[in-house]
Amino acid sequence: MLFRSFGLLGLDRIRIDPYVRGAGNASSTQVTVSLTKDLSISYSQDLATNQQRVIQVEYFLSKKLSIVASREDNNETTALGLDIRLRKRF
Repeated sequence: MLFRSFGLLGLDRIRIDPYVRGAGNASSTQVTVSLTKDLSISYSQDLATNQQRVIQVEYFLSKKLSIVASREDNNETTALGLDIRLRKRF
């Protein structure tokens, strides 16, 4: 589901994606908010157990290159990440 033109809120786009995976039908949802054309924030949570949450911020340097900072929370551990993404079509 994709929404565009949230001019009143100052947002460029909002995207909501439900996921069902595996034999146990584990479900999660991801909400992505594009603040500008260069900056987006994603939040994902496991709906069945409420144990895993992921927050991801992506800054697009160009169409092919972006920097991604992420934080993943489990009930017992927290992981932080910083990645550089390079997109290439073959």
